[in-house]
Amino acid sequence: MSPDLPALISTLGFPIAITIYLLWERQQVTKTLEKAIKQDLVIAIQELREEIIRFSERCNGGRRP
Repeated sequence: MSPDLPALISTLGFPIAITIYLLWERQQVTKTLEKAIKQDLVIAIQELREEIIRFSERCNGGRRP
């Protein structure tokens, strides 16, 4: 082990810890956003499906396809 390694760790330990925390926090935010986007897409697809069914019923005189 290099004799400068403990000095390097004591000097850079805090910035490294902050960097690791910020990367972890970024990952958590990314996961949260991905989940929200997926939920929004599912809702949008369901609403689109309902609109297509209503439109189809209007075009077919009230009969379901």
